[in-house]
Amino acid sequence: TNNTDKIAQTTAGIVILLDHLVARPIDENTFYSLDWAAEMYTELGNNASFLGSRPPPDAVGYYRKAIKTYRAMIEAARNDSAFAPDLDAIFTVRMKMADCLCRLGYYESAVESIVRVLKVQNNLIGPQRKVASIYQAWGAENPKAYLYAIRGGDPSEENGKSVVWGWGGIAKRVISDETLSDLLHEARYNLALCRY
Repeated sequence: TNNTDKIAQTTAGIVILLDHLVARPIDENTFYSLDWAAEMYTELGNNASFLGSRPPPDAVGYYRKAIKTYRAMIEAARNDSAFAPDLDAIFTVRMKMADCLCRLGYYESAVESIVRVLKVQNNLIGPQRKVASIYQAWGAENPKAYLYAIRGGDPSEENGKSVVWGWGGIAKRVISDETLSDLLHEARYNLALCRY
């Protein structure tokens, strides 16, 4: 009980620090300070959650704070091209935000966050893998999402052409690259799991 109280006090102190940091005007923060704060909120959420279950209320609050911080970073980069170090940093922020959205069950918003990255550069394996994983997780609630996880596509695609590959598209693209054999096996395993 004594350790539990100490952990709760330490967590409360960290949250006060983070809340103070992100509440400052955007011109008094940096990309890196906000990224650190959002990651800390995410870690607090992860530590308060149980894998495979809906997050408890305190974890939900931490994830929402992380999402709000990531959105502020994206907006700041949109308004000031010098705010983020480069475009890849914004892509990474979108992927981290998608993780938080997915943990809260906001799958559609999580997919949208990744699709925005892929519309700029659709040959990035990390975002392709992430969006396939999100569709797969979404499939537990909406079985149609398994089809998107398998074959790609997205509900907002235009002219029948999608930037999302799905596990099948990932497997086809990495099959001849020996350095990506782990990803090939992951994609094939997840294809079977989604079909099951």
